[in-house]
Amino acid sequence: MGDQIKNMLVGLLMIAACAFTISLILFLKPSVGDGKKTYTVRFSNINGIGVGTRVMFAGKPVGEVVSVHEITEARKNKADEDGHVYFYQLVLKVDSSVTIYNTDSVGIQTSGLLGEKSIAIIPKIPVHGMVQKPIGKEPIYAQSTDPLETAFTELSNLADEMEGTFKYLNKWLNAHGETMADALHSFKDTMDQAEKALQTVNDSGVIQSAKKGIDHFADVMGDISSGKGTIGKLVTDDNMYLQFSAILSKGNTMMNDINQYGFLFHLNKSWQRQRLQKSKFISELDSPASFKNYFQNEVDDINTAMARLSMVIEKANTSQNKTKILHDKQFSKDFAALLKEVEQMASNLKMYNEELEDVSQKCN
Repeated sequence: MGDQIKNMLVGLLMIAACAFTISLILFLKPSVGDGKKTYTVRFSNINGIGVGTRVMFAGKPVGEVVSVHEITEARKNKADEDGHVYFYQLVLKVDSSVTIYNTDSVGIQTSGLLGEKSIAIIPKIPVHGMVQKPIGKEPIYAQSTDPLETAFTELSNLADEMEGTFKYLNKWLNAHGETMADALHSFKDTMDQAEKALQTVNDSGVIQSAKKGIDHFADVMGDISSGKGTIGKLVTDDNMYLQFSAILSKGNTMMNDINQYGFLFHLNKSWQRQRLQKSKFISELDSPASFKNYFQNEVDDINTAMARLSMVIEKANTSQNKTKILHDKQFSKDFAALLKEVEQMASNLKMYNEELEDVSQKCN
């Protein structure tokens, strides 16, 4: 009897210890804050949420749900972006250190191996143009769909779509399988013929000959660019460039004269006066020194005008009236004058080059 009683006592002690441990696990709740702050949150779906559900702030337990109420005439009130009506209002008690702002996200999340539901508060910074302010007694409209459940739903929808795609592909292959096989065989025969043709070309040395020709052409072009050989010297010689430019300029001038005065432009009085003015201008530049002085003065005038315009543009860039300054009549007038000076200088240079070419031909 003594041994039996002893064994019974040991068994009872083990059962009591197991029961105590299980009660600690199931009924002992960890601390979730002092519960001095109260918030009301509205949900369209509270599946798995009830009194005692934890409230998590950035992943840390800070409170719990203390009551759940059904909203009367909820269909007449606000709905979420998917058209779901907010049917339930939950009262949350959280720690006094927690402050929820209008920019934060409130929703349902699933955590743990057993899929425990909780209410998650995710702090977020305000988007552009939104003023961040703390939530008071007004209700918070939460996201009622669990992101994990949403992900599973999307995966399920994706699987359904893939299944439909595979069915369609299988149906298409059954209907066009023979045609595809014939096309693949034809493509294989074409590639075989192409391979034989390329092998024939390679054996005949066509590719090597073409490569040599390209290399030779590249060497010739290199000689031309460096001024070697007859063509290279002609291309890179400055006198040749000036003569060619003079010929093109004279041709362009003649076409302009014909367009303006007709085919007998040389008999036109206006053309003769213009030609006399050009001849007088050329005769005044009778030496390299006079040529240099004239065009140096022209360049100086252009540089002065450009510096003045640059100062105006720099001033406009630092001013609030940039558009008004750049569209000013005086600015437009100065800029037009600068363009005319540049065009006149370019025209005089071409004319001087034409005259030099004419003198050179007379001397030869």
